[in-house]
Amino acid sequence: MTIQQPGHFNRSDWRLMAISLAVFLIYAFYALSYVLLTPYPGIEVTSFASGWLINDTVQEDLEIEDILVQIGDLTYEQYREDRLEVPFQGYQPGESVPNVIKADGETVTLVMPEPSVDDRLKRLVATLWFFPFWLAGTAILLFLRPRDRRWQLLIATMYLTALWTVVGSIANWQVGASRYLALIVGWAMVPVFLHLHITVPNPLKIKWHRPIVTAMYGIALILAIVELLHLAVSSLSVVVIGLAILTSFGLLIYRTVSRRTPVSDRHSARLMLAGLGLAFGPALLLFVFPLVSDISVPTALALGIAFISLPILPISYTYAIYK
Repeated sequence: MTIQQPGHFNRSDWRLMAISLAVFLIYAFYALSYVLLTPYPGIEVTSFASGWLINDTVQEDLEIEDILVQIGDLTYEQYREDRLEVPFQGYQPGESVPNVIKADGETVTLVMPEPSVDDRLKRLVATLWFFPFWLAGTAILLFLRPRDRRWQLLIATMYLTALWTVVGSIANWQVGASRYLALIVGWAMVPVFLHLHITVPNPLKIKWHRPIVTAMYGIALILAIVELLHLAVSSLSVVVIGLAILTSFGLLIYRTVSRRTPVSDRHSARLMLAGLGLAFGPALLLFVFPLVSDISVPTALALGIAFISLPILPISYTYAIYK
């Protein structure tokens, strides 16, 4: 694949720019929803197996790692069943909200604070990881040649990951049907990500290539419908995305060690492998390590490192393609 030098846009390029603009407008909607429409209760929560896990708080009576099972009249079961329910919605600054903590069933009253400029800025910054993937996707969209299946997969990977980062930032609050979009984007990422690493830098010679690829998309579609209909365990898509990343590691390792891989492809695969490892490796270790040891890692730290390392992926993949 080659990079076309920037020049005058033709009609086809302007149509492609419309795709890029559409992705950006989706980002803008959810970024503004997170900053302007999402409640500011003085805590940040993550949807956990049995409740809302607090990973940041300025409320004196609540601590990090506390798990809430009820917020006002909204129980965690109702929240999980209805993906349009927004925690703390309808409460204004200064109003009191009763919260039930799972550990002892104690009810703790939270007073909604007045959001500051810093609070809004923090939420805006949390959505900015969208940009490295969007910029890489747009650069590939406009300048990479030839415009073949590899080109399509690279663009889809970058844009889907860009959207996943922003809706992932807001999905716990479920504002603007963000949890629905997070599920759809997450399930779309799985076959696209695997298909990318089967096809780029050049397609692997796999027996029954087309049926395998078709099966990947079909299974992802079925599982997406199953999860959307509440017929599977919650967050199944997150687990499968993790498996897709591990499988992609394996495919890239195979490319780097296989004698059947051309030298140029082997070099590109090494760059992609390094980028994939640096982008997702720290996050996988920080989330998996507590599962196999007695040492816990603060949720805020794990999430912070995960988001900081993500932009390495589009940078390394774009550079590998350029080389």
